[in-house]
Amino acid sequence: MKEFTELDPADYPRVATLLEGLAERHGSVPAVLAGTAAGRVRVDDIASPRAVLLDGPEGLYLGGAPFAELDWAALRGAIHPFAYLYPDDAWLPVIDRALPHRFMRRHQRVTLSLDLGAVANHPPSADRFALRPMADGVGAEVVEGDIVVAHCHEDMVVGDRVEVGIWTDPSFRRQGLARLAVAGAIAEAQRLGLKRMGWHCLASNAGSLHVALSSGFAIVAEYEAFGAYLDAENLDDLKTSQWLDLARHFEAAAAELPTLGICAAQAFSCAGRPDDALAALERLVATNWNGKAAWLEQSWALAPLHNDPRFERIVARQREAEGGEAAT
Repeated sequence: MKEFTELDPADYPRVATLLEGLAERHGSVPAVLAGTAAGRVRVDDIASPRAVLLDGPEGLYLGGAPFAELDWAALRGAIHPFAYLYPDDAWLPVIDRALPHRFMRRHQRVTLSLDLGAVANHPPSADRFALRPMADGVGAEVVEGDIVVAHCHEDMVVGDRVEVGIWTDPSFRRQGLARLAVAGAIAEAQRLGLKRMGWHCLASNAGSLHVALSSGFAIVAEYEAFGAYLDAENLDDLKTSQWLDLARHFEAAAAELPTLGICAAQAFSCAGRPDDALAALERLVATNWNGKAAWLEQSWALAPLHNDPRFERIVARQREAEGGEAAT
């Protein structure tokens, strides 16, 4: 098997054409190629590359196109089992041959874009809250007193383009604070002379889409990504039946890849099945997986379990396994 070889950054221009489609859609790709974001590039053949893998801040990007002599085993071996994979469209008809295992799921995703020179942006006021620029990078945050309750912050900046993500404290949602943060981020990007703002989310994330569209963004691409992760970013993104389908998928996956038990637990939790979720977590912690108690505590999908004493005991056992003190 011929392994994919890491390319010297000085040679990145040689693979730029293989990544053109992905670079237009994902800011991580040109940012890594330009050296403004951390990452690496691997190719099938140093002398004459035709398939390229770019590791970037947001995931793994597969460029180029399939060809008859491609060593599929080498490609699969170069993709980490828990990578989040963004393939160029040319790979989609044969993507199953490239995936490292059968439990990676097909995620429908959306790219949105905003022409910063064509939008007149006037951030609205909010009586209880203040809007201020973020100290680190392009973005804005909404605060109540000294507490940040929402923000819109750059994922990366490359050239005159910025891509952003949003977050709102769950207890402050449905008050228009995400839109307020986005308006502040737009104002900051315009002040800095940036020309285009990009936005990515799962197609199932109705809340994110609503905020983006109501802030002036337009959908410019729909695409597919692949990963052994939930097909959702919020509790209400999926119906109960869909959560249960996900839970069963990852429950079966955990028999071969025990770490995926966390996804089974998350899906059961979102489906309103706490006993099944906790049983999945019990099995996960018993495997001595390479995880952290903090991951369990910080998972939005496990939030419905947080007040259950059984969940607290599981977290304590995980913390103890990491060498920390168990909760009392």
